[in-house]
Amino acid sequence: MTKRIVIVGAGGFGKEVAWLAEYCGYKVHGFLDDSDDSKNQIVYKLPVLGNVQDSLKYAQYEFIIAIGNPRVRERLVNKVSEISKDISFATLIHPDCVMSDTVLISEGCIIASKCLLTVDISLGKHCVLNVGVTVGHDSNVGDFSTLAPKVNICGNVTIGDLVEIGTASSVVQSANVGDNSMVCMGSIVLKDVEDNTVVMGNPARVIKKF
Repeated sequence: MTKRIVIVGAGGFGKEVAWLAEYCGYKVHGFLDDSDDSKNQIVYKLPVLGNVQDSLKYAQYEFIIAIGNPRVRERLVNKVSEISKDISFATLIHPDCVMSDTVLISEGCIIASKCLLTVDISLGKHCVLNVGVTVGHDSNVGDFSTLAPKVNICGNVTIGDLVEIGTASSVVQSANVGDNSMVCMGSIVLKDVEDNTVVMGNPARVIKKF
């Protein structure tokens, strides 16, 4: 029986996730999106079915939240879950992702093409690992975190919840990134990043505290 899925988020990342879902063997039923300009539109050959409040109509399908921003993704997961306790979230892993059998992946994760996850790794709920991400041994990625394309996480690293790591950034061995923090594009993290902090540069330096 063909699995069916509804994509929450009809932006550019939503289109990429729809493509990934097809690679993973799903039939994509369409999109839900709260943006005014997405209503009654066709996105990636598929209809925008309505807004997130319409989730209950499609509770028989699996859902995936295709939003890059970790805080928005968390809010939408909570909203969909409150609308119906019967909704289940898919986990999408591109077939060419390489990982060992000691990688633990929670519900709602999105793992794109060309990712490499080695050994003894855990991914929290609703994480996004975009194209070409690598994660080394004994590392943990928290709930709702987003690793942009070409991010490199070395071994023994802990990434907190709601973290955003920009394209082509690296976190070196045994460095940690605290909850609700951001590593800007192209940065090299050589030491721990505290909670609620934005870092940038090579080496990464604090540029903002929340």
